[in-house]
Amino acid sequence: MRITATPVELQEHMLSYLAWDDHIRCLQVCSLWRSLLTSSPLLKSGRYAPCAAPTPYSSIHSIFTTPGVSCLFNGNKSGGRSPDSGFRLALPSKSSDPCAVEIDRSHTLVEPECPILDEPLFMPPRPGVEVPVNLFDLYIWGISICGEGLFGVPWEHVNGVVVENGYVRLSVRKFLEWIGGLLELDAGFFVKGGDVGAQRVEFMCSGEAPWLVGVRVV
Repeated sequence: MRITATPVELQEHMLSYLAWDDHIRCLQVCSLWRSLLTSSPLLKSGRYAPCAAPTPYSSIHSIFTTPGVSCLFNGNKSGGRSPDSGFRLALPSKSSDPCAVEIDRSHTLVEPECPILDEPLFMPPRPGVEVPVNLFDLYIWGISICGEGLFGVPWEHVNGVVVENGYVRLSVRKFLEWIGGLLELDAGFFVKGGDVGAQRVEFMCSGEAPWLVGVRVV
């Protein structure tokens, strides 16, 4: 019997044991799996890394906490970010990535229209839960235009963000686009040896709330 012929509930249960990046790879298997992966609360919650502190309220998307995951930003002739290319998420390669394009022996690029990129940056709190003050504050470091220390993310300056009762509502895609805009302001970021090209950036997350996310060129 094919696995896709088993009861839907069993398929959902099996998918819940996969790592979140394998969810991206499984989006292309069949329409049922794509529907399950993008709509099941169980599967969606598995793509978030909970805060290490003793609180049940805050979880950030695992894109920013998984070693080896990176983001590719393309430059243009003026040395800035290419508006046509935006960014591409790069996953550590496995033996077979049906939804990705190989960029080197160790990474594959995720298709830009991947629906997982449209998921919230922070996992939404349960209904009726009162969000503690500053729980979803976020600080970044490693972007020279923001200074050498920690840079508090000004949510009111990020396109597409909505703050509701302390919860910061923003998609992963919008946040990465904002990061790309900061990198574009960093003079010479996309220029290497006199040539304009792409830069691949990794993220390092503290696992603590308020969240600390580092940016490092690889």
